[in-house]
Amino acid sequence: MRVAYVSADPDTPAFASRASSLAIREMCVAMLDKGFDVSLFVANRGGGTPARLGDLPVTDLRAPTTDDPETQRREAITLNGETAAALASSAPFDIIYERASRWSVAPMYYAARTSATGILELHAAVLHGLGDNTSVHTCATGTFLKYSLCSARLVIAPSDEIAAEAQTVAEGKANIHVVLGGCDPRSLAQSSGDCGRGDFVVGYVGALGPGAGLEILIDAFATLVATRVPHAQLLIVGDGPKRDEFMKLVARRGLTNSVTFTSSVADDMPALLAKMHVAVAPHTEPAIAAPPSIKEYMAAGLPIVASSHVAFSSIVDHNKTGLLFEPGDVGGLASALGQLHADRLRLRHLGHQARSYAAGHFTWGKSLERILALVETLPEVTCTR
Repeated sequence: MRVAYVSADPDTPAFASRASSLAIREMCVAMLDKGFDVSLFVANRGGGTPARLGDLPVTDLRAPTTDDPETQRREAITLNGETAAALASSAPFDIIYERASRWSVAPMYYAARTSATGILELHAAVLHGLGDNTSVHTCATGTFLKYSLCSARLVIAPSDEIAAEAQTVAEGKANIHVVLGGCDPRSLAQSSGDCGRGDFVVGYVGALGPGAGLEILIDAFATLVATRVPHAQLLIVGDGPKRDEFMKLVARRGLTNSVTFTSSVADDMPALLAKMHVAVAPHTEPAIAAPPSIKEYMAAGLPIVASSHVAFSSIVDHNKTGLLFEPGDVGGLASALGQLHADRLRLRHLGHQARSYAAGHFTWGKSLERILALVETLPEVTCTR
């Protein structure tokens, strides 16, 4: 199996220490472990090839160098031609796997017109800001991304929210499936929460939007502080349309000094998870798949308190890797948090079990297996090219 892995984003150095860079390297390693013949095409190496990638052939791609929208658009068209030529010179490939970037259309375009299977991996950054249709720059990048989405045989999204946003860009014409990305339990476990500290830190990572259940979490936390753990802290990591509303709710509950809001930065995630003792998934609306934060919680050795929607109960085993409560049940969530604060031995045990589960289920190899299974079952893309 010959695979071309493409990352045409100059802001993501393939061999740096960033979380996004790690995603590139670990997926390549997973492919090599499967016995695939992998070639890497990148716009930014960011250093020397790691030893784990051995003699992996690497081709350097050029990327737009200007911020002027019209000049950037013209330059991107030319550079996509160069990318297609680079792929053709190393062909044939069975799979062309691309980590999406806004100006890159050549990999999926090339795959759609050859015998290769085009797989496009989405991430939050590539969709950021595309809702602003008034910007010439945004309209251009949205057009490029739409073409890639519709040209790919399979599009992989890490969450329901990203899948929905991408499907809007593609006008419903893309084959998008949610597959949780892999993680490295070893790197997250190195700095997981210290349960011996005096504070009790409840954490949430994810979108601050409707259906996330943040109002339930804030009310439950208020109950916890008022009745059982007055010095507890709540750390909310993320952004979204309801952020201001949730901050006002915190103020109305008199919790300003007990609740911290911080933006989600993937590269800072290990340090943020290290501050938590327990993680919460309070979602009130059902989801097709659990959000990416679930695997990060578990890999970091954090017990999870989650609403009992199927997407969560299929991963969080009640009383084994975490605790489940009825969606929207403020008292149930507050009680579960109080139980874990009162029994640190149980908290540690659930955290250890969560980490073990992550090590067996959320590796990059497992993610690759799920993607390949989808390739075998999905029909051909039906959108107009």
